[in-house]
Amino acid sequence: MIRAVCALLTQVTYVSTASVWVTAGQHEKHPVADIHEALEKTRFMPNAKITLSEGVHHVHETITMGKDHQRVTIEGEGEGAVLNGGVTVPSHQFTPSNLGGNIVQANLQNTIRLGEVTYSNSLSSCSNSKSELYLNGNRMTVARYPNINQTTGYWEWMLVSSTDSSEPNSFYYSQTDEEHILKSKNDTSASLHGYWGNDWGDNYVKMSGVDATHRRITVNSSTPFVYPVKANARFMIVDSLEQLDSQGEYFIDRVSRVLYFYPPRPLLPGDEIVLSNLTTVLKISNGVNHVLDNVSVKYSSGTNLVMDNVNGTSASNGDFSCAADQAVSLSGYSNIIENSVFTQTGCHGVTINGGDVVSLTRGDNVFSGNLVSNFSNWKRTYVPGISWAGVGNMFKNNIVRYGPHSGILGKGNDNIFENNLLQNLAYETLDTGAWYSGRSWIARNNTILNNTFVDVRTAVPVHLGFPSVQGVYNDDQLSDNNMINNTFIRCQCGTFIGGGRRHTVTGNTYINVSSPMHIDNRGQTWEASYCTAPNGTFWEEMYAVNYTLPPYSTAYPELLDVDSPCVPVHNVVSFNRYCGAGASGFADFSDAQAKAWGVTMEGNIEFGGC
Repeated sequence: MIRAVCALLTQVTYVSTASVWVTAGQHEKHPVADIHEALEKTRFMPNAKITLSEGVHHVHETITMGKDHQRVTIEGEGEGAVLNGGVTVPSHQFTPSNLGGNIVQANLQNTIRLGEVTYSNSLSSCSNSKSELYLNGNRMTVARYPNINQTTGYWEWMLVSSTDSSEPNSFYYSQTDEEHILKSKNDTSASLHGYWGNDWGDNYVKMSGVDATHRRITVNSSTPFVYPVKANARFMIVDSLEQLDSQGEYFIDRVSRVLYFYPPRPLLPGDEIVLSNLTTVLKISNGVNHVLDNVSVKYSSGTNLVMDNVNGTSASNGDFSCAADQAVSLSGYSNIIENSVFTQTGCHGVTINGGDVVSLTRGDNVFSGNLVSNFSNWKRTYVPGISWAGVGNMFKNNIVRYGPHSGILGKGNDNIFENNLLQNLAYETLDTGAWYSGRSWIARNNTILNNTFVDVRTAVPVHLGFPSVQGVYNDDQLSDNNMINNTFIRCQCGTFIGGGRRHTVTGNTYINVSSPMHIDNRGQTWEASYCTAPNGTFWEEMYAVNYTLPPYSTAYPELLDVDSPCVPVHNVVSFNRYCGAGASGFADFSDAQAKAWGVTMEGNIEFGGC
């Protein structure tokens, strides 16, 4: 009986930035050292509540919550509390640099974890875990050449002059770029970043040598190109002290532990200058019914907030910006992230994974009312604002904007994307979409409803393909999604069906969209190996989930009768409106093609006023 009564009590802990207190019950205050001690005191105490005073709480080691914590609420007072996983470098510690000009420098403490540039030739891998610099919450730029265009904000690039197939780890540069490349010839810290073989995939490689006579750069064979390098590929030199010559750039000498900085204007005593430090600031594992409210988590050299295998947990009204990798990673069931900000990240904005695609168990996670912007600042492609996976999750009322590649990217079943604004996306690449998924027949029945897509178009010159990106991209025969009542404004392509089946495209409005509707039959041509029975890729994945038995046979009975498997059959495109379309009009395929493919085209009308 006593145990039952104790379980109903609430342990309230108060942590102040100036002094630290614990409150037992509702009123008695006792001093504690920091949030780590507060969490230690609330272990094995269900319904514990920790209140953080308004202001910045500096965190020197990762805050962890595990199975010992049950139904814990962490809330911030007033304007909110900030868990800062970085290290502040006061402006008075900067002195004029021997590099001259407006460059300043500061010696760094031995306690700061500087990290290293990491390399991967995986298309979607980022793994950025190095310390990065922020000025008043704004991400600064690692020294590079070419510099970012100060007028447009777009990145600029050099172009590979030529290649030699007998030398796969090298390429040739042009005389135009010779001066800058030779500056970094002997810089052992310098890396190269490029869209090496396609304008939809980038990675970093380690520069190992420069042959000035032949204008040839050699790359370390242990850091290969993500695709074989081609002539006209875009690339830049990055993380090189020799290229520190533009406002907002910095370089960290990891050997001498010196930070060199070219500030955008003279530093002031009140400036918040932060180097990200902790790999993770707050990690919640295997938790149930935790609440994080009015608390911001920032400045990690990896992921600010990790919520791993949590259920019924919420994070709301916080700012999770400024992370080298991503702001938040969430896995589990029935969780809510709402009314929060995720910006200034090196890779993903957030990752949401919930539900099981084999059993079709729903995740029921909700991501709602959030701002996700200015992501993919290190790795540029396949690290979207919202990365998602799983079954039965909801993404609604969010703003996703300012990303060079996809805004929302993932794969799964029965998810809903509703009333989101996706804006200024895919501006640096081609062959992608603001909302992007692809290459599956079992990932299906996702609904894209009442969203607005604005200015989804390639803005930076690309050189290895045709510049075209889409608002909604169902790539590589992805099938059975619903695109209903969305609005597309000034996009290159509105809705794209790349050979897939059973999509519903209805009630959408396209305003000044060059190509509102695209369907192709790639399954009958260059992608026939995916869809051809019995050993095609899509058949193999259906066998893997036993598609002839529940739950797939009952959830998706159409899979029991896959007629004309490589033809884009049973797509319905109906009652859409458009104006200001390009030369092809509403659709870039003919009525005869639609009929031959078994596509229903009905009630699509043009209106004036664009």
